[in-house]
Amino acid sequence: IFGADEAFPINQLSDLLPKYLKGTKTIYLNPRDKELKEKIISFLEESNIDPMPEFKDPTPFIHEMRLFKDPFEIKQLQKAIDITCESHIEAYKAAKPGMYEYEIEAIIEYIYRKNGAKRPGFSSIVGSGPNSTILHYEENNRKMKEGDLLLMDIGAEWERYTADVTRTIPVSGKFTKEQREIYELVLEAQEEAIKEMIPGKGVQEAHNRASEVIVNGLYKLGLMTDKNSEWQKKFYILYNNSHWLGLDVHDVGKYGREKGTGRPLKSGMVLTIEPGI
Repeated sequence: IFGADEAFPINQLSDLLPKYLKGTKTIYLNPRDKELKEKIISFLEESNIDPMPEFKDPTPFIHEMRLFKDPFEIKQLQKAIDITCESHIEAYKAAKPGMYEYEIEAIIEYIYRKNGAKRPGFSSIVGSGPNSTILHYEENNRKMKEGDLLLMDIGAEWERYTADVTRTIPVSGKFTKEQREIYELVLEAQEEAIKEMIPGKGVQEAHNRASEVIVNGLYKLGLMTDKNSEWQKKFYILYNNSHWLGLDVHDVGKYGREKGTGRPLKSGMVLTIEPGI
């Protein structure tokens, strides 16, 4: 957090409490920090302060501050993303039948370290064949076979900011007809969703547009029999295709999705666009 008027070492707390609590009506304090709260209450009681100040949770304010990235933060995210994309490219080059998923994971994370990234921003997801359909699969221990698809949901961490880039490739180097049809449908959904990611649009509009493209495409392919069927939509579309990105891969901040199209997008917000079937 930047822009604070003053900050002090925690070991000066006892000396500073009298100055900053005198006459205050509200104290913002992490509700999970019980030790600090007890220390402050003890001081207030010993000082016979009446009325007692109200304790409030600062988390909503901090989350809203984190939601809007400044140019420095965006630069860190871009670096993390660039490293992650290089890792994807090296994984594409190396992948072939007979390799294990963890070998691809090792290549990905080697590229992270080679470029100065200290760690993954989250556990690398490298799933082939049936594992490519498991949300947040992390075992990465299957031997890849001819004709498999390989899904890689990965992100390098740079200066504590994390990327999140998902791609799916054919292990054999070439898609089958059916694989290409689904791949191109998801790609179209992503491209259409990106068009909705502009200031003033609702945060949910990108997901809604991607879902519309996927439903229409699956219907044309004969994989859906009714475009209005809610259970068929839920069968193929398992998650929302966007989430905030920043210090955490699923970064903090409200979406306002209960309002239909969600809160309006504004400059400085950073989101993923990850539609899938």
